Amino acid sequence: MGPGDVFRLLWRAAELDLAEASAVRTVPPFPVVTTGTVTYSPPEGIDDGYFDRNRLIIRLCRPEPFPTPEDAPDLQTQPDVDACLLAHEYGHFRSWKSGVHTDAYVAAATALEVAQLKSGPPPTPEQAELVMREEEQAWESARATLANLGVTRWTAFDAQRDAGLKAYTDALEALGCVREGPFRDSPRKSNSRTSRPLRPSACTRSPKGSRRSAR
Repeated sequence: MGPGDVFRLLWRAAELDLAEASAVRTVPPFPVVTTGTVTYSPPEGIDDGYFDRNRLIIRLCRPEPFPTPEDAPDLQTQPDVDACLLAHEYGHFRSWKSGVHTDAYVAAATALEVAQLKSGPPPTPEQAELVMREEEQAWESARATLANLGVTRWTAFDAQRDAGLKAYTDALEALGCVREGPFRDSPRKSNSRTSRPLRPSACTRSPKGSRRSAR
Protein backbone atom coordinates (compact mmCIF):
# COMPACT_ATOMS: atom_id res chain seq x y z
CA MET A 1 0.00 0.00 0.00
CA GLY A 2 1.47 3.34 -1.08
CA PRO A 3 1.48 6.73 0.68
CA GLY A 4 -1.63 7.85 -1.17
CA ASP A 5 -3.57 4.81 -0.01
CA VAL A 6 -2.48 5.34 3.60
CA PHE A 7 -3.40 9.03 3.43
CA ARG A 8 -6.81 8.31 1.92
CA LEU A 9 -7.68 5.69 4.55
CA LEU A 10 -6.45 7.88 7.40
CA TRP A 11 -8.39 10.89 6.11
CA ARG A 12 -11.57 8.86 6.01
CA ALA A 13 -11.03 7.41 9.49
CA ALA A 14 -10.35 10.87 10.95
CA GLU A 15 -13.39 12.34 9.19
CA LEU A 16 -15.66 9.69 10.62
CA ASP A 17 -14.29 9.88 14.17
CA LEU A 18 -14.52 13.68 14.23
CA ALA A 19 -18.05 13.65 12.82
CA GLU A 20 -19.23 11.03 15.31
CA ALA A 21 -17.73 12.97 18.22
CA SER A 22 -19.39 16.15 17.01
CA ALA A 23 -22.77 14.46 16.61
CA VAL A 24 -22.66 12.83 20.04
CA ARG A 25 -21.99 16.03 21.96
CA THR A 26 -24.97 17.90 20.51
CA VAL A 27 -28.38 17.89 22.20
CA PRO A 28 -30.32 16.37 20.58
CA PRO A 29 -27.62 14.43 18.67
CA PHE A 30 -27.16 15.53 15.06
CA PRO A 31 -26.80 13.09 12.17
CA VAL A 32 -23.19 12.12 11.46
CA VAL A 33 -21.91 14.43 8.69
CA THR A 34 -18.28 13.94 7.73
CA THR A 35 -17.94 16.72 5.13
CA GLY A 36 -15.51 19.41 6.26
CA THR A 37 -14.25 17.68 9.41
CA VAL A 38 -10.81 17.38 7.79
CA THR A 39 -9.77 20.16 5.44
CA TYR A 40 -6.92 22.27 4.10
CA SER A 41 -6.32 25.74 5.56
CA PRO A 42 -3.84 28.64 5.29
CA PRO A 43 -0.67 28.33 7.38
CA GLU A 44 -0.86 29.59 10.97
CA GLY A 45 2.30 30.26 12.95
CA ILE A 46 4.63 27.37 13.69
CA ASP A 47 2.09 24.62 12.98
CA ASP A 48 1.64 22.68 9.75
CA GLY A 49 -1.80 21.68 10.97
CA TYR A 50 -4.03 21.95 13.99
CA PHE A 51 -6.92 20.31 15.77
CA ASP A 52 -9.75 22.70 16.65
CA ARG A 53 -11.35 21.13 19.71
CA ASN A 54 -14.20 23.64 19.76
CA ARG A 55 -15.42 22.80 16.25
CA LEU A 56 -13.92 19.28 16.16
CA ILE A 57 -12.11 19.94 12.90
CA ILE A 58 -8.61 19.02 11.76
CA ARG A 59 -6.93 21.47 9.39
CA LEU A 60 -3.81 20.75 7.34
CA CYS A 61 -1.98 23.98 6.51
CA ARG A 62 -1.04 24.74 2.93
CA PRO A 63 -0.24 27.99 1.13
CA GLU A 64 -2.85 28.96 -1.44
CA PRO A 65 -4.00 27.78 -3.87
CA PHE A 66 -5.43 24.90 -1.85
CA PRO A 67 -6.04 21.47 -3.29
CA THR A 68 -9.46 21.16 -4.90
CA PRO A 69 -11.71 20.25 -3.20
CA GLU A 70 -10.35 21.53 0.10
CA ASP A 71 -12.16 18.86 2.12
CA ALA A 72 -10.70 15.87 0.28
CA PRO A 73 -7.19 14.39 0.49
CA ASP A 74 -4.67 15.63 -2.07
CA LEU A 75 -3.20 12.32 -3.22
CA GLN A 76 -0.79 13.84 -5.76
CA THR A 77 1.32 16.57 -4.15
CA GLN A 78 2.77 15.18 -0.90
CA PRO A 79 0.63 12.34 0.42
CA ASP A 80 3.43 10.94 2.57
CA VAL A 81 4.01 14.25 4.37
CA ASP A 82 0.29 15.00 4.67
CA ALA A 83 -0.37 11.55 6.10
CA CYS A 84 2.20 12.19 8.83
CA LEU A 85 0.73 15.61 9.65
CA LEU A 86 -2.83 14.30 9.68
CA ALA A 87 -1.83 11.39 11.91
CA HIS A 88 -0.27 13.89 14.33
CA GLU A 89 -3.36 16.10 14.48
CA TYR A 90 -5.49 12.97 14.77
CA GLY A 91 -3.33 12.16 17.77
CA HIS A 92 -4.36 15.48 19.33
CA PHE A 93 -8.00 14.60 18.68
CA ARG A 94 -7.61 11.21 20.30
CA SER A 95 -5.86 12.87 23.24
CA TRP A 96 -8.85 15.21 23.60
CA LYS A 97 -11.31 12.35 23.27
CA SER A 98 -9.57 10.32 25.98
CA GLY A 99 -9.41 13.29 28.34
CA VAL A 100 -5.64 13.78 28.19
CA HIS A 101 -6.01 16.95 26.11
CA THR A 102 -7.24 18.88 29.15
CA ASP A 103 -8.29 22.44 29.87
CA ALA A 104 -4.93 22.88 31.57
CA TYR A 105 -3.18 22.00 28.32
CA VAL A 106 -5.38 24.42 26.37
CA ALA A 107 -4.55 27.16 28.88
CA ALA A 108 -0.86 26.35 28.48
CA ALA A 109 -1.00 26.45 24.68
CA THR A 110 -2.91 29.72 24.85
CA ALA A 111 -0.29 31.16 27.20
CA LEU A 112 2.39 30.30 24.65
CA GLU A 113 0.39 31.93 21.87
CA VAL A 114 -0.23 35.09 23.88
CA ALA A 115 3.44 35.33 24.88
CA GLN A 116 4.55 34.99 21.28
CA LEU A 117 2.24 37.84 20.36
CA LYS A 118 3.88 39.85 23.15
CA SER A 119 0.50 40.26 24.80
CA GLY A 120 1.24 38.45 28.04
CA PRO A 121 3.91 36.79 30.19
CA PRO A 122 5.70 33.60 29.13
CA PRO A 123 4.12 30.27 30.07
CA THR A 124 5.10 28.84 33.42
CA PRO A 125 7.50 25.88 33.48
CA GLU A 126 4.55 23.60 34.19
CA GLN A 127 2.62 25.01 31.23
CA ALA A 128 5.60 24.67 28.91
CA GLU A 129 6.01 21.05 29.96
CA LEU A 130 2.30 20.40 29.28
CA VAL A 131 2.67 21.79 25.76
CA MET A 132 5.71 19.66 24.96
CA ARG A 133 4.26 16.52 26.55
CA GLU A 134 1.11 16.85 24.45
CA GLU A 135 3.15 17.35 21.28
CA GLU A 136 5.30 14.31 21.99
CA GLN A 137 2.31 12.14 22.83
CA ALA A 138 0.51 13.22 19.66
CA TRP A 139 3.52 12.14 17.59
CA GLU A 140 3.68 8.81 19.41
CA SER A 141 0.00 8.28 18.70
CA ALA A 142 0.61 9.25 15.07
CA ARG A 143 3.28 6.61 14.65
CA ALA A 144 1.06 3.92 16.14
CA THR A 145 -1.80 4.95 13.84
CA LEU A 146 0.38 4.81 10.74
CA ALA A 147 1.90 1.48 11.80
CA ASN A 148 -1.61 0.06 12.11
CA LEU A 149 -2.24 1.14 8.53
CA GLY A 150 0.79 -0.82 7.36
CA VAL A 151 3.49 1.86 7.21
CA THR A 152 6.99 0.40 7.59
CA ARG A 153 9.21 3.18 6.23
CA TRP A 154 9.64 6.09 8.62
CA THR A 155 11.91 8.60 6.85
CA ALA A 156 9.15 11.11 6.10
CA PHE A 157 7.56 10.60 9.51
CA ASP A 158 10.79 11.10 11.44
CA ALA A 159 11.54 14.28 9.48
CA GLN A 160 8.09 15.73 10.20
CA ARG A 161 8.20 14.72 13.87
CA ASP A 162 11.66 16.20 14.41
CA ALA A 163 10.73 19.44 12.63
CA GLY A 164 7.49 19.74 14.57
CA LEU A 165 9.08 19.21 17.96
CA LYS A 166 11.96 21.55 17.10
CA ALA A 167 9.51 24.33 16.19
CA TYR A 168 7.95 24.10 19.65
CA THR A 169 11.34 23.82 21.35
CA ASP A 170 12.59 26.91 19.55
CA ALA A 171 9.43 28.86 20.40
CA LEU A 172 9.70 27.99 24.09
CA GLU A 173 13.44 28.61 24.25
CA ALA A 174 12.88 32.06 22.71
CA LEU A 175 10.73 32.76 25.77
CA GLY A 176 13.35 31.41 28.18
CA CYS A 177 11.96 27.89 28.57
CA VAL A 178 14.78 25.34 28.31
CA ARG A 179 14.67 21.63 29.01
CA GLU A 180 17.42 19.92 30.96
CA GLY A 181 18.23 17.55 28.12
CA PRO A 182 17.05 16.35 24.71
CA PHE A 183 13.61 15.14 23.79
CA ARG A 184 12.77 11.52 24.17
CA ASP A 185 14.01 9.38 21.32
CA SER A 186 11.51 8.65 18.61
CA PRO A 187 8.69 6.31 19.73
CA ARG A 188 10.42 3.22 18.41
CA LYS A 189 13.22 3.83 20.97
CA SER A 190 11.38 5.61 23.75
CA ASN A 191 10.89 2.60 26.00
CA SER A 192 14.25 3.24 27.65
CA ARG A 193 13.98 6.99 28.21
CA THR A 194 11.47 9.42 29.61
CA SER A 195 10.57 13.03 28.94
CA ARG A 196 12.72 15.41 30.93
CA PRO A 197 11.06 18.24 32.85
CA LEU A 198 11.73 21.90 32.26
CA ARG A 199 14.03 23.62 34.69
CA PRO A 200 12.11 25.17 37.60
CA SER A 201 13.71 28.54 36.83
CA ALA A 202 12.76 28.50 33.16
CA CYS A 203 10.28 30.78 31.38
CA THR A 204 11.28 33.97 33.14
CA ARG A 205 12.48 36.17 30.30
CA SER A 206 10.40 38.54 28.22
CA PRO A 207 8.66 37.01 25.18
CA LYS A 208 10.53 37.35 21.90
CA GLY A 209 8.45 35.43 19.40
CA SER A 210 5.32 36.46 17.58
CA ARG A 211 4.23 33.22 15.94
CA ARG A 212 0.90 31.61 16.67
CA SER A 213 1.13 28.17 18.24
CA ALA A 214 -1.92 27.28 20.30
CA ARG A 215 -4.46 24.90 18.97
